[in-house]
Amino acid sequence: MTAIELLLLALGLSMDSFAASVSGGVAMQRFSMVRALKIALTLAAFQAAMPVIGWIAGEHFKSLIESLDHWIAFALLGFLGGKMIWESLREGHAPKDTCPCPKAPEEDTAHPWSTRTTLCIALATSIDALAVGISFAFLNIRIVLATVIIFAVTLASSLSGIGMGLRFGLRLNRWAGLCGGIILVGIGVKILVEHLLSHGG
Repeated sequence: MTAIELLLLALGLSMDSFAASVSGGVAMQRFSMVRALKIALTLAAFQAAMPVIGWIAGEHFKSLIESLDHWIAFALLGFLGGKMIWESLREGHAPKDTCPCPKAPEEDTAHPWSTRTTLCIALATSIDALAVGISFAFLNIRIVLATVIIFAVTLASSLSGIGMGLRFGLRLNRWAGLCGGIILVGIGVKILVEHLLSHGG
């Protein structure tokens, strides 16, 4: 996988974080760089850590199913991308800023995202990246490079989402999920097609 493909993959993964950041920006009455960095860095850290965990797990059983690695990568990326597309198109799709964890008291009135809520949202928006990390093991991706790219792209996307949320509101969430899903499905298809063409299936 080339650096450009890794960038596109990271962009697709970062769309959930972008959507959550939009809602974070909406919740801000005025822009706070400290709070924006807190949200963006937390989301980026979780998004970068999950593929590493998945990669470690994948490395342990990669040799057992190496002949099916391209199909597994295609299935994982296709499923995650399709899920994002479905959720973005579904009527009444709720933005991914909800959190199953108990809410902590608000830290101030300027922004309702407490530290606990931010951590919970970061976990919720990065779970999909765990499966992508498993596919990294099968594709022999350089995990350090991939982690740095995913972190940087998610950080930039999250900061952009906060800024756009302040300006435009929640309308961007739906399009973020749609674009991210299309990117992940496209990369999955490309991996499968390239492998089939080079190995004859």
